Amino acid sequence: MRDVCQHILSKIKNAGIKPEPFPHVVISEVFPPGFYPSLLAAIPPADRFVAACYPGTGFGKGKRPWSGLVYPSLKRLALWGELRAFLKSDLFCRALLDKFSIPGGIPAEKYKYFAEGAREFSSVFDLQIDRRGYEILPHPDVPSKLITFQFYLTSDDSLRDFGTLLCRTKGGQPAQRNGSAIKLGNQVQRVAELLQRRPGVFWQWLERTKLGTEIGLGDSRSWYPWRMFEIVSSIPALPNHFMAFAPNERSYHAVRMNIPASSAGRTVLRGFVCSGRHARNFVKSKQPVEAMKGRAIAGEKIAAHGS
Repeated sequence: MRDVCQHILSKIKNAGIKPEPFPHVVISEVFPPGFYPSLLAAIPPADRFVAACYPGTGFGKGKRPWSGLVYPSLKRLALWGELRAFLKSDLFCRALLDKFSIPGGIPAEKYKYFAEGAREFSSVFDLQIDRRGYEILPHPDVPSKLITFQFYLTSDDSLRDFGTLLCRTKGGQPAQRNGSAIKLGNQVQRVAELLQRRPGVFWQWLERTKLGTEIGLGDSRSWYPWRMFEIVSSIPALPNHFMAFAPNERSYHAVRMNIPASSAGRTVLRGFVCSGRHARNFVKSKQPVEAMKGRAIAGEKIAAHGS
């Protein structure tokens, strides 16, 4: 595993930064080619993953719209447990932090979390299967994220067109909603909070409608309607590929996963280097891990769950 880790660090160090529409890196063969098949083979079957809600689940045309899948405990897996330890290490985090400590990269106000030996950051990530219906509207990412990264863990190029979309606002200015939309969104949000004891499926549906995205309801509060953006480029979901960027005021990116109905989904390891020593990821398992042991969930009916 030491050679694998050194290979990843070397790839990050030597990767060229693509400047448009914001600084980012795309790395092919991020794992040694001889190692990658073993890594894929070590991914458990889908029936050992658990249903989970995370931002973006519930859009599009999914018949089971309210969840993706996440593996509950990487540290218990051979090979993946070792990789997990590396991805949480200072070596990996600082390789990315150093890479994007450039003009237009990490905003200067975030340097306090890692500059001059500071270690006020955490690496958080999950092994996930994004299913049909996963979609994230253009957004720059929340300020707590110092680095966003993703490993594409596909076995072929059949899902290459369902990678990460890099966007730019049509007017060149930061995206924003008008005052009326913000006011209406706040009013609807208050009503939703007052009625929080009612089943959440209605609010999940509403925040994913065109109206919900226009007024910024729920997940869409920090996302913006597609009509405001043009897609500049796409990072393909190819085998053994990796992408990373430093969220800033113009790092608008998006995902559309209207994949074929026959597809089992897109396997990725998605993560962030976040501010704070005890940051947590944004994935919420639908059931406790203990309740899911030994159960195949791929064919279960997925109930609604609040984001």
